[in-house]
Amino acid sequence: MSKQEEIRVPDIGDFSDVEVIEVLVAVGDTVTEEQSLVTLESDKASMEVPCPRAGRVVALKVAVGDRVSEGSPVLVLETAAGEGAAAAQAPAPAAAPEQAPSPPPVADVAAGPVEVCVPDIGDFAEVEVIELLVGVGDMVTEEQSLITLESDKASMEVPSP
Repeated sequence: MSKQEEIRVPDIGDFSDVEVIEVLVAVGDTVTEEQSLVTLESDKASMEVPCPRAGRVVALKVAVGDRVSEGSPVLVLETAAGEGAAAAQAPAPAAAPEQAPSPPPVADVAAGPVEVCVPDIGDFAEVEVIELLVGVGDMVTEEQSLITLESDKASMEVPSP
């Protein structure tokens, strides 16, 4: 059994009426907890909205160019019913071991260390790193958040290219 849940824009600070500049998922996609769903951009910063739990995208409620605020609906997510967040988290540990045997294809793609630079973050200079989301030796996927930056106006995550 499954249940459908509307995912909304979380607290994004003092921003309102922020433009959706990128939709990162499509109807039918399976998403993981903390996976980025959309990218929002204000006149000060861009930020990604993460998914609060794992599930399958049933419907999109936003499109590129739409304007949203805290509490605006982003999408409808189908999750396992009955256990809520616990049911959505249970498959994640089981999926991790299945992925562990497949590092050789990843190694073929990345022949060595790759330097990742902070992308364009607008008119901000010298923002503070407030959280490291990966460690030395960690395997990362494309678009996985690496660090969290914070200015006096917003916090933003830097994804892996």
